[in-house]
Amino acid sequence: MNTFFEKLSQDGEPSYTTQRLWAVEQTMPSSVIIYGGSDELQWSGSGFLINEEGYVLTCAHVANPHNKAPLPKDLNLRGSLDGIAFYPMHALLLNYDLDVAVLQFVEVSEVTRSVIPDLGHATALHVGTPIIAIGAPEGIDHIATSGIVASSPRAVPGVAAEIFFIDVTILPGSSGGMIITHEAEVVGIARGSIGAEEGAGPGLNYCIAIDSVKDWLNAKGVVFYEAGE
Repeated sequence: MNTFFEKLSQDGEPSYTTQRLWAVEQTMPSSVIIYGGSDELQWSGSGFLINEEGYVLTCAHVANPHNKAPLPKDLNLRGSLDGIAFYPMHALLLNYDLDVAVLQFVEVSEVTRSVIPDLGHATALHVGTPIIAIGAPEGIDHIATSGIVASSPRAVPGVAAEIFFIDVTILPGSSGGMIITHEAEVVGIARGSIGAEEGAGPGLNYCIAIDSVKDWLNAKGVVFYEAGE
């Protein structure tokens, strides 16, 4: 699919490690670290590019932890693709029920199709499917951790979007980051943990299934790239 992958797989089918390396290489350039707020109250989170117009998909609570509309004027959102240079962003769309948001870089630098991941299908996942989380936990940019799908996508009370559980660690700052397969397709958005805040060990980590997010993006007329098209 690209020279890196072709070189590593030239002797036959790619190994598990080779496939994982390729998937990270394909998607990591689209990862965005997001900061908001002021010196008095600052927060961070993760997101990822979905089109050449500088649109970034993340969680609504990353874009606006106040969780209220209209948007406060002091969000002061800014994002970075390299963890060094930060650029202003504004919130285009927020859905607090799904806990997803679309942000946009105010000044769009050159974004090419090659760095934008395809949005896949969480409904095709099976328990045990290998996955990778890419984001900025604790404000540290471009971190990739791996694990497996721990449950099939399901509806849970109080959450509009379907979620699925994963054994990948979700830390503060990870929310909004992409969950990808070894085929470099985004199948979820990192959301958080259940139980951790209640003192029940590390908690059960989960993400938002990408399928309901794609339905929302389509309804809003947001351009993205879907796997298989």
